[in-house]
Amino acid sequence: MKAPLSLEQAEDRLRTAAARGDFATAETAARDYVHAVELAAGSLPHAVAASLIRQAMAAVETARRQLCVARTRLAGKLRAVERRMRYVQTGADAHTWRIEA
Repeated sequence: MKAPLSLEQAEDRLRTAAARGDFATAETAARDYVHAVELAAGSLPHAVAASLIRQAMAAVETARRQLCVARTRLAGKLRAVERRMRYVQTGADAHTWRIEA
């Protein structure tokens, strides 16, 4: 069993994965980050824990936005592939006409 990540390590891992658009790693990193926040908040005074949780929510929201941007980029790339495939298929079916007199 691996040792739990520190709060800073977990947050950095989440930020890095989101910035790379690495969806699978970001999902795991988010879970690890929530766990690290939970462990850290449990030993803090209520006001400090609440502040930590707000900070964590902001970090998760930033990661979510970065992943949405990555998803949008991927969708754009897929649409470009679709357009190229449609063009190639349309071009292959082109007919040539010959007029004879």
